[in-house]
Amino acid sequence: MEILKKNWFDKHKRWNGFFAKILRFENDNELALQYIKNEFNILDFGCGDCTTFDIIRRKYQEAHLTGFEIDKRAVNIAKNKGYNVYTSLKDINHIENKFDCILMLQVIEHLKKHQIYEFFDFTKKHLKKDGIIIVSSVNTREFFSLRDFWDNIDHKYPISLKAINQLCQIYNYKQLKIIKKCPRLNPFKILINIMLGDDIYTGWFVVLKKEK
Repeated sequence: MEILKKNWFDKHKRWNGFFAKILRFENDNELALQYIKNEFNILDFGCGDCTTFDIIRRKYQEAHLTGFEIDKRAVNIAKNKGYNVYTSLKDINHIENKFDCILMLQVIEHLKKHQIYEFFDFTKKHLKKDGIIIVSSVNTREFFSLRDFWDNIDHKYPISLKAINQLCQIYNYKQLKIIKKCPRLNPFKILINIMLGDDIYTGWFVVLKKEK
């Protein structure tokens, strides 16, 4: 899992504020902040070096933050910052406290199919009633994103918004928010996507609510 979670918006600072919102070049972390409250008990699944927690902490000092990460270098950085990070699924499954929010930002595509089901099994057990899951990923319904998907050796399983909807039906989650983000700007690539009947957005961000 990548230590630093960057997207198009991070690399092009000129798109900010008003234009970022209009064109949907919004950062996953900034979007997630809109659904988090102070004193939330939060788990970041695939937290990397806890850059997301750094951002949350600046706004919500009372939030209770727990991370899960398997990359040793990232874990060392996170722990040096003072964050509580688990490295074993066995250990994290024994946590008694339930979470208000579970984050999985740009991580789900790094899981195999059976691991995605295991993650949702975990959320069903460890999420409070009315708790939320926030997930973001590559939009593989956009032609060039799908073409480039396998260039990352860590990518395991492309998952679409349709697949997320199927998971919501299986696990009884309500989709609170669906955002397609980071559109292609190259006119040629936009035209190719339109001709193929594909999306022009390269990423997606969803907020799911536990109903029962």
